[in-house]
Amino acid sequence: DTVESFPFPIIIAKEEKGEIKHMYINSQFIADIGYTLEEIPTVEDWYLKAYPNAEYRNSILKIGTDLFIEAKNSKKTFVLMEAMVTTKHFGELWFEVKVSMKDNMYFVAFVNIQDLVCKNEQLKRISLNKDKMLSLLSHDIRGPIGNLYTLSKMTLDHDFGQEEFLELLKSLNESSLRVLDLVETTVQWARSNFDDLFLTFEPVEMLKLVDEVLLVYESEIKLKEIKTVVEINESLMIKTDRSVLHTILRNIISNAIKFTPKHGSITIQSSGNRISVTDTGKGMEANMIEKVLHSNYSSSLGTQKEVGIGIGLKLTRDLIDKLHAKINIISKPGEGTTMIIDLP
Repeated sequence: DTVESFPFPIIIAKEEKGEIKHMYINSQFIADIGYTLEEIPTVEDWYLKAYPNAEYRNSILKIGTDLFIEAKNSKKTFVLMEAMVTTKHFGELWFEVKVSMKDNMYFVAFVNIQDLVCKNEQLKRISLNKDKMLSLLSHDIRGPIGNLYTLSKMTLDHDFGQEEFLELLKSLNESSLRVLDLVETTVQWARSNFDDLFLTFEPVEMLKLVDEVLLVYESEIKLKEIKTVVEINESLMIKTDRSVLHTILRNIISNAIKFTPKHGSITIQSSGNRISVTDTGKGMEANMIEKVLHSNYSSSLGTQKEVGIGIGLKLTRDLIDKLHAKINIISKPGEGTTMIIDLP
């Protein structure tokens, strides 16, 4: 009756002839963990049920053995450990397991710490993401902003002719665009990684959205004299998160501009729930396509030595996953690249 009154799972076991047999399991154990005395008559049976993965089971056995040896040597009457238990009905849950020992008897208590472990993991992830974001900002934002400062200072300190001034304005425009790209992409990346990205699905006018993105890169397109072809019906609407899709298209189109040579072309098409961006750039090898698809790609210089922002493609891949969409890449070296997004 006393054991039944405990608000957490309990096992009472006894060691006989080198084998530990379970003598009693309380009703809270059956409610929270699920196994009956008939299903786990011995410790060995318990380990097979609670830790079905052999590698993890061996790890738990080693930890337990080491703790029991340490307890015996220090004359302690209990051991305490944390373990991820595979329950019968609720999947994997974290428990703090306390085993009290007296003679050949064992009293095992389980305290559910699932919420605590999840909270700690969340805090670790937030801390790691903060470090990543600070590293990203300190490393990548200094260059473009430094260029902006230098160019603006040159404008103030020197008397330029009209042609020189126009060239300087072009440089200022390019640097400003890179800063804008970096800031917008970093904000989306941070929101995505801090689990603060709340999606709002609503009908989106695709032609209007693509025109907005192209307007951002108007100067770069003109500078490289790239021909842009947009084949999207004015009435086409796709139900999705507008902000997220805008970021995805901005990164893909920016990448297409970056790798398309002067006088090349970029074609943007959309029909149904499929969007494709095709460029006449330098294309990609099969191994590079694989890296992009699995977020293992590092930024490289464009056709006119344009500098990438590093996390653009990885962010695009992450955001595509958040929309439950799919990405496919068709490319050959020297023949350009087509990026295809299939929205659900």
